[in-house]
Amino acid sequence: MTREIEEERSRSRFFDRVAWLYDCACSLYTATSLRAFRLNMPLLSVPPCGHILDIGCGTGSLALHLAQDGFTVHGVDRSPAMISRANRKAARAPGDVGKRLHFTLLDAVDGLPFGDGDFNLVVCAAVLHGLRADGRLALLREARRLSRGTVLVQDYPPFPGPKGIGAPLIRLVEKKFERSDFECFVRQGGQEMRRVFESVTVVPVTNGHSWYLCGSAV
Repeated sequence: MTREIEEERSRSRFFDRVAWLYDCACSLYTATSLRAFRLNMPLLSVPPCGHILDIGCGTGSLALHLAQDGFTVHGVDRSPAMISRANRKAARAPGDVGKRLHFTLLDAVDGLPFGDGDFNLVVCAAVLHGLRADGRLALLREARRLSRGTVLVQDYPPFPGPKGIGAPLIRLVEKKFERSDFECFVRQGGQEMRRVFESVTVVPVTNGHSWYLCGSAV
């Protein structure tokens, strides 16, 4: 077993263990993300009632809010505990909202069982920084295949500077617990996206995150 495979399995087990805590802690992050969506939706060119793919959907909080806004959302995640919580949210959602939510245990790095251009928008929020470079490129290529418009990456901003990359809490969570590759991502993530997409536009949306609008529709 290679070191990279073992690291990825360890990260998956970590997210399974903390799914309940993640669900509680991400409420503020989700609220901020949703405000960003509602303010900047014109940049995404998603038609009303369009289809959105949420890669790395976690416990489904963002997908739930997007479904409440009228979109049909397919969420995928490789953590069984995360998907279990997401499916419980879909089951509790009122009326047509629940019918617009679909959550599946899948890893986008390995490829997804959807057709080319099946989605008006593909979203990948706070996921890429956790993968190694080869995993990031594989996910980006799959996202490009699946989107007929924009691929939206929401993640750490490029080159945030010593304070951003060195914040003690961020370093503790990302390096010790998540074992992520966030420092490499902020240094070269934008370049990796430009290897896959013709255009990448960076839009600051929160104090700690940026939107990377990828694809010909930006």
